[in-house]
Amino acid sequence: MALPSQTERSSSSSRVSASRSRGMSSKALAGIVAVLMAAGGFAAVWYIKSQPAANPPNSNAGTQTPGTGGPRTGSKPPAIPSNSSPSNSAKLPPNPTSGGSVPLSGSEQAPGTIGGDSPSTPLKTEPSVGSPSGSTTGEAPKNDKPAPVDVSNPSATPGGNTPNATDSRPPAPTTPLPASGSTEEVRSLMSQGDEASQRGQLVQARQFYSRALVNGSTAASDQAALREKISKINDDLFFSPKVTAGDPLAETYVIQSGDAIARLPRKRELAIDWRLLKRINRFSDDDLTRLKVGQKIKLIRGPFHAVVNKADYRLDMYSGSPDDPGNWLYIRSFKVGLGEGNGTPVGGFIIKSRQVNPPWTNPRTGEKFAADDPQNPIGEYWLGWEGVGPSAAYTGFGIHGTIDPDSIGKQKSMGCVRLLNEDVATVYEMLTERISIVQVRP
Repeated sequence: MALPSQTERSSSSSRVSASRSRGMSSKALAGIVAVLMAAGGFAAVWYIKSQPAANPPNSNAGTQTPGTGGPRTGSKPPAIPSNSSPSNSAKLPPNPTSGGSVPLSGSEQAPGTIGGDSPSTPLKTEPSVGSPSGSTTGEAPKNDKPAPVDVSNPSATPGGNTPNATDSRPPAPTTPLPASGSTEEVRSLMSQGDEASQRGQLVQARQFYSRALVNGSTAASDQAALREKISKINDDLFFSPKVTAGDPLAETYVIQSGDAIARLPRKRELAIDWRLLKRINRFSDDDLTRLKVGQKIKLIRGPFHAVVNKADYRLDMYSGSPDDPGNWLYIRSFKVGLGEGNGTPVGGFIIKSRQVNPPWTNPRTGEKFAADDPQNPIGEYWLGWEGVGPSAAYTGFGIHGTIDPDSIGKQKSMGCVRLLNEDVATVYEMLTERISIVQVRP
């Protein structure tokens, strides 16, 4: 039997022991909670870090599949060096344009006047529609300079750049072409000419229009519209002192010691008369005596040819190789008079002789007219023909001026083709002996 003192101590000891047990259980629980919270935090951090980034910065363009804009299957973006930045990413190639021909060199020059005039305003152009397939960033550089056209290459297409591989169709016209009897090929060429003209690319527009004009499937209404469009273009490209970059018919020449305008066609093998250089550079007679070494002038390169359409009383001037009329460039048209009784022969001819202020003898009456006789019906210029092939039987025919302007558009000559005096002067300056041909069509 325990003593009271022992019982009291035992009870007291039990309370102390119970109190210690409760204290130890609370601390252990708090520790466990802390450990769990720390473990949960570490797990959350690990989970976040283990997830792939949705949009990795500075992804290298080489990891994309061309034409898709997305990464290759199973590939990983390469590590970006520490000194790289978004601006170092791959750049887009130049934006391609429709068509393809001989490209300009890297030293293209903007259009400008020569002979001392102030520079002209460069042609305004717009970038081609579309961008390289699969591109996702950046902007393709603009192609705002006209490209040259290789007239001697029948397969060449104006434009000067590689066609867009993703879309080989010709660009649609801004406004629909009116209905006509022309084929789809012709209307496509006309549409491309309109597109180039609206972009200010006159060299390319003239090429497209000319190819449509010489196509045998072009309706008469479209032919008339094409001649009008090209004539306006040539007022700027051909008959002005300006030299447009990429124009195969024009070049800038720097006068050298001993040069004279009359000798330049032979020196530069231009296949034209020197008076054409005087005309396009707008030189007066005094200007020809004041040429200075280092002075820049415009040269025009031939050869040129004439096509006479008897039904329309019209002579069309073209430029190009005599052996490749399918790729001639149209220049300008002139109204003509023809032989009475439909006496102007149809066929192919070559320019045999040229003469300024010629004398003439009437083959029917034997009446003679001196060179300076105001009654001389030949006018100031004569270009004699020689028939080629089946046309060799036709002799004594040619192109000349007239003292009777009212005869233009009528059949009043002895078989020759008549032009107004100012018109025949231009034709005379463009046609050369033994090179230029004349086609006379019904």
